[in-house]
Amino acid sequence: MQNHSPLLIDFSCDTEELLALFSAFLKSSENLHLVASQAGGRESEVNYRAARYVCKLGPSDDATDSFKPIMTNGDRSGIQSSIAIGMGDMVKTDPPIPPVAAGLLNLGADICADLPANLVHWMPAELTSGPEFFLEAMREYGNGGAFPALPLVRFEESEGGAILTKGLHWFARQEVRFETEKLDEAAAVKRMVRILHDIVHNGPIAEAMQVAGLEAEEELRLLPKADGSLVEVQLA
Repeated sequence: MQNHSPLLIDFSCDTEELLALFSAFLKSSENLHLVASQAGGRESEVNYRAARYVCKLGPSDDATDSFKPIMTNGDRSGIQSSIAIGMGDMVKTDPPIPPVAAGLLNLGADICADLPANLVHWMPAELTSGPEFFLEAMREYGNGGAFPALPLVRFEESEGGAILTKGLHWFARQEVRFETEKLDEAAAVKRMVRILHDIVHNGPIAEAMQVAGLEAEEELRLLPKADGSLVEVQLA
């Protein structure tokens, strides 16, 4: 049921109960307005903070079983239903417009705040997080905090001990590979989060450059590949 919906939220109630809960949520929310619905209310186009999104309700499946858990044990026992959230046709672009992408994340956070969610899956990075953690991360982001990389971007080990992102591509059609031979993983990720924030908000890095690091006199070298799909990051 995910189709092209990047955000999937699981529930332990069955689909009929979820439909009733979601209908009540639609009526009570100040930021959310129903535009159209079909399939007995199981597919709704909604207006959320001036942008259109699609929410699809249905039974859960096992497509997320292999996802990496973040701040949750990822236990799907008892899960019966899900809400898949995607962009409406009027705002769907590739990559998404940053405020529209942020709106989708905030809509997911509102659902986690008001409905009894069990798990949150971010499909582009194949990550599963707990609803409380997802909600807190999105609220901090909405209040001007850094891009919430942990529940949205997967950090994987690459050749030579480098760290490679997975899922940033959804936001900017670009991934990041950080050469970590001079840093431990935690220090490298901290620097990567800063770069990811800039890419998500300002677009992919298109030309080689050097930028300030986090320590005094530290500089980072950013080297995008010719096709723009990857940027290599090295300590200068």
